[in-house]
Amino acid sequence: MLWHTGVLRRKFGAIGGGVKRGVGRRPSHWLIGCLLALSYCGLIAVPSAWAAPQSCALQITNHAPVDTTVYLVEGVIRDASNQPVVGVTVNVLIDAVQVASGSTGPTGFSIRIPRPTPGSHALSAQWVGNDQWGPSSRSQQIEVPAPLTTEISLTVTPTTVSPGSTFTVNGTLTSRGSPVADALIEVGLSWGGDSPATAMTAGDGAFDLFLGVPEGENPPNGLSVIARFAGDGYYPATSRDVQLTLSVPTPSPTPETSPTPSESASPLPASSASASASASAGPARSTHFDYTSPLFILAMVFFVVVTLATGTLLVIAVVSRRNTALAADERRGFGSNFGSGEADDEDLADLDDIGPDEAGPAAADAAQAPASPPDPGPPPQL
Repeated sequence: MLWHTGVLRRKFGAIGGGVKRGVGRRPSHWLIGCLLALSYCGLIAVPSAWAAPQSCALQITNHAPVDTTVYLVEGVIRDASNQPVVGVTVNVLIDAVQVASGSTGPTGFSIRIPRPTPGSHALSAQWVGNDQWGPSSRSQQIEVPAPLTTEISLTVTPTTVSPGSTFTVNGTLTSRGSPVADALIEVGLSWGGDSPATAMTAGDGAFDLFLGVPEGENPPNGLSVIARFAGDGYYPATSRDVQLTLSVPTPSPTPETSPTPSESASPLPASSASASASASAGPARSTHFDYTSPLFILAMVFFVVVTLATGTLLVIAVVSRRNTALAADERRGFGSNFGSGEADDEDLADLDDIGPDEAGPAAADAAQAPASPPDPGPPPQL
């Protein structure tokens, strides 16, 4: 092609003329002619100043918002053989104002720029060119959406709590009315308690968990439940809190004993008044008795021993008295008047008072024996 355009023809003609004129005159002409011939044949390189820059084409392959503050622009520069051009600088412009720049790599370029305001903008990517690659640029109109927003709806049951009690937290994470799934939510108290609890949102954006109110003093600024979403690079961070009513029971005061009418009516003597005043001035004594003290245990042991000893003595006295009575009854049954039928009236009275069991076997036999017939006396004289 170069030959048909006359470039090589003119060059080789000039070289040939120089060779003809230089044969036998200067050996350097031969060397210059050979170098020029080899360079145009592609066998050796020539200085870049002698060669024209190669053409290339810039392409924007992707542009999208990263978060609420960053916008991403991606693309590639390719040469005539569709190979990526590496190591050149690309400038990014928004509405003809340069906002960022970056270098190309084996896969192209990826440049982060400040997020433009919502609306329509002209996006441009430019390569200014160099001695090896010619300049290239690409522009297109883009629509930048409004930044995403996230909201947390929070419900606490019950809202009136007390120290040591538990309550339920239910909520939903949404973005522009649509649920946000698989988002990490942290829920905690504004005062006291352990580290915040965490929950993952379901497919409908809902989450729920239980929290407890710590024991302790009242918080200085009230108590509230706080739910936070830290953001994930696409959805922005947000939070929500619900105020709780903390119910702390107050200790009931100790009732004061009022004086009895007799005490209030009768005046105390001076000595009693001074004694009561000194007693009231001194430290209050506790009325609680310690049942585990050694003195109390010793007194209880002594009381039990005395009670057992007294009961034993009473049993011995009763048995001794009974035995004495039995012995006396036996003596009465085997005395000089036994069987004579002439028992004294006093003895008979005693026997009548004593039962068969108390009188003994001798008395029982005497009672069962038939009475002796009376003595008829001497026969009458004729």
